[in-house]
Amino acid sequence: MHTVLIIDDEQDFCRSVERMLSKAGYAVQSVYTATEGLRGLQSGDIRLVLLDHMLPDINGMDLLPRLLADYPQIPVILMTSAASLGQAVEAAKTGAYDYLEKPFERNRLLLSIRNALVYADTRRERDRYREACADQFEMVGRSDGICRVRTLIEKVAGRDISVLITGESGTGKELVARALHNQSNRSEKPFVRLNCAAIPENLLESEMFGHEKGAFTGAHTSRPGRFFTAHEGTLFLDEIGEMSPGIQAKLLRTLESGEIQRVGSEKPVTCDVRVLTATNKDLRDRVSKNLFREDLYYRLNVVKIHLPPLRERKEDIPLLLEFFITRTAMKEGIIPLRLAPSAVHYLCGYAWPGNVREMEHFVSRMMVLHSGSYVDLQHVREFLGEEAAFRYDNQESGTLRTARDDFERNYIRAALAQAGGNVTRAAENLGIDRRNLYRKMEGLGMDGE
Repeated sequence: MHTVLIIDDEQDFCRSVERMLSKAGYAVQSVYTATEGLRGLQSGDIRLVLLDHMLPDINGMDLLPRLLADYPQIPVILMTSAASLGQAVEAAKTGAYDYLEKPFERNRLLLSIRNALVYADTRRERDRYREACADQFEMVGRSDGICRVRTLIEKVAGRDISVLITGESGTGKELVARALHNQSNRSEKPFVRLNCAAIPENLLESEMFGHEKGAFTGAHTSRPGRFFTAHEGTLFLDEIGEMSPGIQAKLLRTLESGEIQRVGSEKPVTCDVRVLTATNKDLRDRVSKNLFREDLYYRLNVVKIHLPPLRERKEDIPLLLEFFITRTAMKEGIIPLRLAPSAVHYLCGYAWPGNVREMEHFVSRMMVLHSGSYVDLQHVREFLGEEAAFRYDNQESGTLRTARDDFERNYIRAALAQAGGNVTRAAENLGIDRRNLYRKMEGLGMDGE
């Protein structure tokens, strides 16, 4: 039930509107001064304000800008007499959702309120979606490994030095590169990505440095290349370990001189680019086998940021599941799924060979195909598929006590994630007293979580 706040000093008028709105299914609060209205808004329950133009302490027109600034998510409908209609129209242009001239008809009032609430809900969903989209370039998790990654990003993002990002496929190496770019002084300039493994060797040089018209068969026009496109910004070279020795030499020359030379051109072009690289290979091993230039390796590896695989940061799995479920729901316009604690615990034990990327695809598949709103253990097993049984990694060595504690710790984390971090609600879902849950968390070393 939406709560409407009426700010008007005519008490009989307020009672009349209260009856009208109550019959329509709204909760209503009436106050008779601007000061009382500001106090009523602090409760956080108000969804819409009906504001009179003339108030005894503060003029409604003077109060309006403050309401719009302090409570931008709450629509304001002005109520005014004919004498001040011109001012009301002007106020509506500056942010009031609508204005109503007294006396107004019941249907006109209800229509304005309904439309204002729909408008506010739409804006709220839009803002939440934008936040979710922005969050996709942030590191989700609280494990030691991901905290170290965040710390390194903060330390080196603002410095124009080369960073080598390592980790298995699907761990989020491009995510780190984007975070480095977004927190740098080049953030307003282009972020350009090139997957070195996805481009045939004979075209990679052209793709990186560009080419002149007629430089080779099929070069019907000139192309600037990714380095030039990223001028004053950041160039992210993914899968750098797949680059051939010939292209490695040209890349090294570009990094040392700050100049690029397009295929088919004798004239070098100066280019200001910060280069970030990533690989899922062991470059030191490739150097020892003469598959990667040692001098280029040291040029790229000024700072190394290693992303741990998901199986080594299991405490982050409930948070990542919640993040992907929320983001997918926003994107697809559907209701978020609720995962049973047993389902989350099972997913914490899964090995995730495809890492975060695999989890993202798993959540998308589950959100689209699952017919209900609640996901239990059986559903999760079905969506993971038969191969999940061979990739279940929850059987760790140790004593029975250790295994039991690990199980309880992950199970409680799953319940907390499902309850949005609310311990009282998590205790209810687990069927135990809140104080017992606190004691259990303290005994498991979770009191700081």
